[in-house]
Amino acid sequence: MLCSNCSKDLPFSENILATISHCPFCGGELPKQVQEIVVAAPGSVEEKLQQLVSDFGGLDIFNEENESRFRKSLNTWEGSFYAASKKLQAALDINIPQKLFNVANSPISLQKEIVENSIDAFSVFPIPQENAIEIISWLAKVMNISCEVKPRFIDPFEGKDSGTFIDERDDEEYKWVRIGKQIWMAENLRYQNENSYAYDNNEKHVQRLGRLYTWNSAIKSVPKGWRLPSMMDWKEMQRYVERKGKDNAAYLLMGKEFYLKECGLNDPFGFNAVASGFRGDGSGLFEQCSGFERNHAGSFYAKGKVAVFWLSDYYNDIKAIAEVIGHYNPGAYYYYKSQGFSVRCIKAE
Repeated sequence: MLCSNCSKDLPFSENILATISHCPFCGGELPKQVQEIVVAAPGSVEEKLQQLVSDFGGLDIFNEENESRFRKSLNTWEGSFYAASKKLQAALDINIPQKLFNVANSPISLQKEIVENSIDAFSVFPIPQENAIEIISWLAKVMNISCEVKPRFIDPFEGKDSGTFIDERDDEEYKWVRIGKQIWMAENLRYQNENSYAYDNNEKHVQRLGRLYTWNSAIKSVPKGWRLPSMMDWKEMQRYVERKGKDNAAYLLMGKEFYLKECGLNDPFGFNAVASGFRGDGSGLFEQCSGFERNHAGSFYAKGKVAVFWLSDYYNDIKAIAEVIGHYNPGAYYYYKSQGFSVRCIKAE
């Protein structure tokens, strides 16, 4: 804004200009600033935020003394606002609102750059970048900061040996671990898809054991940015852990509670394999896993005894390769694609 008296540029935000009546350079009277209020769509998260700002007395909602009240209000959100509340809790944890409160009092020329840089702060949380942009955009709007927040590439895996990520499809959080040059999920996949099963059809097992998938379902169930590992991927991991761990990979990849109880294993590479068993289809021998000569369709076997992971390699239309971990002849074998095994994904390059 230019002063009409001395023609000096006033490098202040609209929030500051609205609070001063005279030019700080020449003392001339300034025209009253009228801020444009953007009305949010009824029922939207933005409307809810604007209501919160109004209830708490304007931008004071972002002052430190109001933070606990703001958090308490967020915890009352229900229904369609629940996911937004969780994201905003993360925003509070890394002090984004307070940063934006300070941005509002910065020169307009700096506001856009500062707001966009706020995205980087979310790299410490397992929050997809599009959600970070959504959060910052909501807050910027209710604070009348005019800017377009654009995506920037942030690699949450760079420079880290382990961490967590969020599957955007169902908001499930998974641990991951770096093994050599590869990045692996450190938990079994839990995504519910067609032809995926909870052990014994009991959902209480899913959090710990993951789901059991037919091969075709496994191929379709991997999260964005991940893939079903190939035999080559698995062999590369095996060679690395055996070279570093001086033992058999099938043993070194077992989690500390592989047998669903504390059993003296130390899981040196953090792969955290768990004996999640398998689902039979009635068509294939499974001596490696269960000791049963023939499994029965729809029945579940070997929980607490063995883990079986699908690989992307296949023999023909009805058989594919799976990797067995446990003391029943560990190794890679061909199995019918209709059997239900666990899924561990590898990060796509």
